[in-house]
Amino acid sequence: MNRPRNFRVYFLLAVLLITGLVVLLREHRPSFLRPGLRLYAYVTTADGNVTVVDLVKLKAFSRLYVGPGPSGMREHPTRAEILGVSSGGGYIWVLNTRANQITSRIPVGPLPYAIDFSLNGNRIFTTTSGNDTLLAIDAQTHTILARAVTGHQPILVRVTPDGKSILVVNRGDGSLGIHDAATLALRTSVSVVSQPEDAAVLPDSSAAFVLSRSEHRISVVDLRRGVLAANLELAGKPTDMLLKPDGGELYVISPEAHGLQAINTWTHEVGIRPH
Repeated sequence: MNRPRNFRVYFLLAVLLITGLVVLLREHRPSFLRPGLRLYAYVTTADGNVTVVDLVKLKAFSRLYVGPGPSGMREHPTRAEILGVSSGGGYIWVLNTRANQITSRIPVGPLPYAIDFSLNGNRIFTTTSGNDTLLAIDAQTHTILARAVTGHQPILVRVTPDGKSILVVNRGDGSLGIHDAATLALRTSVSVVSQPEDAAVLPDSSAAFVLSRSEHRISVVDLRRGVLAANLELAGKPTDMLLKPDGGELYVISPEAHGLQAINTWTHEVGIRPH
C-alpha cells in the first residue's frame, strides 16, 4: 500500500530536482556550456601597453600598445569600447572590445590624465594639465566640440550623476571647478585642500568630497550653492576613498590611521573602524 505513495513522493522530488537544475544552469551556466562566452579584463602596464586577459580561460592572450603614460582607462557606457589617455602622447586612445584592437587616437593636448562621459555616452570629457583646458569630444566622430579654461593643472574630470555639471579637480591651485555640462562654461571655482587628486560625488549631485594625498583633511563642497561646506580632519593622510552606492557613507583609507575611516555624508561626522 505504501509503494504507490512512495513512488509519487520520489517522482515529485525528481521533478523538483530536475526543474531546479534547469533553472540553475540557465541562470549560472558554467563556461563549458557556453562556448561563445567572452569575458575580458583590460590591464594597463607601465610600459604603455594594455594586456587583455581572458577570464574564462584565465590567461592573457593579447598586448596592445596604447602609448606612454597610460591612465584613466574607462569603459564606454553604450559602445563596445574601452577608452583611456596617453599622458605622454597627449591623446585619448580607443580600444574596440569586439576586435580587441586600437581603432583611434584622438589628439587633445599636453598631459591628459582622466576621462568621463556624458550620461547618454555621446560626449567624452577630458582635461589637459599642460595647458589648463577642459574639452568635450564627440564619442562617434572623435571631433572636439568645445573647450574651456580651467584652474591650474587639472588632473581629474567628473560628470555629476544628474548630468548637469562637470567637476574639474585642479591640483596646481587647490580648487574644484564647477562647469556647465552643456557649454563647459565655468560657473564657479571653490578653494579646497591643497594638491587635490580625487573627488567623490553624492548620488543626488548635492555635494562632492575632494581628497588630497598630501593632507590630513578632506574638503566637502556644496555643489548647489557652489561653496566650501567643510574641511574634515582625518586621522592620517588618505590614499583612497570609496562612496557607498546609496551615498550615506564615505570610506577613507589611510595607513596612518590603522583603520578604515567612515564619514557620514549628511552629518560630516568622522569615525574610525579598526581592522
